[in-house]
Amino acid sequence: MFKRLTVTTALVAAGLFGTLNYSAIAETNQTQQSAPSSSRSQMSALDRQFITDAAHGGMAEVRLGQLALQRSNNAQVRQFAQRTIDRHTQANRELMALAQRKGVTPPNSLSPKHEAAMNRLMQLSGDSFDRKARRKPLALDMGISR
Repeated sequence: MFKRLTVTTALVAAGLFGTLNYSAIAETNQTQQSAPSSSRSQMSALDRQFITDAAHGGMAEVRLGQLALQRSNNAQVRQFAQRTIDRHTQANRELMALAQRKGVTPPNSLSPKHEAAMNRLMQLSGDSFDRKARRKPLALDMGISR
C-alpha cells in the first residue's frame, strides 16, 4: 500500500512540475511585455488560461478528495484524500485572491470534462472504488495530471 501511495504522490508531483512549467511560461510572457503594469493590469491570454485551468483542477482535486472520503473503505486512501482537500482548499483560496487582485473572474464550477469524470466515479463505492483507485490513480480519471 505504501508503494501505491508513493506512486500517487509521484504522479501528483509530476502534475505540479507540469503546472510550474506552465507558470514559468506565463511568467516569461509577462516579463516580455514592454509597458510597466499595475496589479490590476491586463493579463495575457496565457495567464488568464492558467488561472482558469488551475481553478478547474483545484476544484476537481477537492471534489475528488471529498468523493474518496465518502466512497473509500481504505484508511490510507481516506487520509490522503483529507490531505488533498486541505491543501487544495488553501491553494484555491490563494488562487482566487490572486485572480481578484488581477481582475480575473475564475470559474466557479467544474469543467465539463471534470464533471463527466466525477459522475463516472460517483457510480463506485467501497471496494469497487478502492480497486479503481489502485488500478489507476483517480486524478488521472479526472484529467487533472498531465
